[in-house]
Amino acid sequence: MAPDSAALLLALDSGSPRVSVAAGWGGAVVACRVVEQASSSRRLIGLIEEVLAEVGSEVRQLGGVVALSGPGSFTGLRVGLATAMGLAQALDLPALALPSLAVLAQAAAPGPVRAAVAGIRGSWFVQDFTTEPGAAPGALSEPYRLAGAELAAPAGGRVAGFGLEALAGLEGLCAPPPLAPVALELARLPSWSWDLSRLSEPLYLSEAQATLPSRKIAEPAA
Repeated sequence: MAPDSAALLLALDSGSPRVSVAAGWGGAVVACRVVEQASSSRRLIGLIEEVLAEVGSEVRQLGGVVALSGPGSFTGLRVGLATAMGLAQALDLPALALPSLAVLAQAAAPGPVRAAVAGIRGSWFVQDFTTEPGAAPGALSEPYRLAGAELAAPAGGRVAGFGLEALAGLEGLCAPPPLAPVALELARLPSWSWDLSRLSEPLYLSEAQATLPSRKIAEPAA
């Protein structure tokens, strides 16, 4: 069940290079904190407390929690999704898992967007979207892998992702802002299914070292 339109929402992005936490009402971001990924896992709870203090609320006053589900850092995603699930279960809150690539696409809207997350050995995990004001990004493909040399913006559009500026000659680049505020605004659209179980379905950049629930990124067709 989706939260009330006036509910206070908390959004977490723990898998991106710039980890962010945001809170607000009605899709409007009231408070946000951003840290580098290296220091994020031990600071996540403190960041949540900071943003809630800034809006003058406590966790028990939350009306819903939103978390980005990847792809992204393996450890970062596990920490963020577990934190979101813990809050949702303890407080009986509606919970929403948003795909990180869709949130990246929203950050570069409107128009055609290729969202990209850095992988290993120079590869990128990408997904193509169409975006327009007032609507959730429409996926034109499943997530797939590309080498950095093959990464390009779609015709008439842009490519969005952290660290893309390191790719020489890449045109149509959109350097994204912190994603938690974008997720907070995106969560208010009616397109999403608020489902606590989706917080246990992260999309990782590579195979997990332990047996964990996950979805795999598709390989490009031969």
